[in-house]
Amino acid sequence: MSRGIHGQYLHINPAQHIVVAWPVARPKAVGKEGVDDLDFLAKIVEKLAPP
Repeated sequence: MSRGIHGQYLHINPAQHIVVAWPVARPKAVGKEGVDDLDFLAKIVEKLAPP
C-alpha cells in the first residue's frame, strides 16, 4: 500500500487481482497519525475480494 500526504492511497493485491486507487486531495497534508482511512480501505478490499 502507498499513501500520499494529502490522503491519497494506492493498494495493489495481485493475489486477489484487486487494485484500489483513492485520489483524495485534502486541503492540508497529514502525517501517519493524521487520519485513519485504513479500516475503510480494508472493507473495500474485503468486499471486492473473490469468494
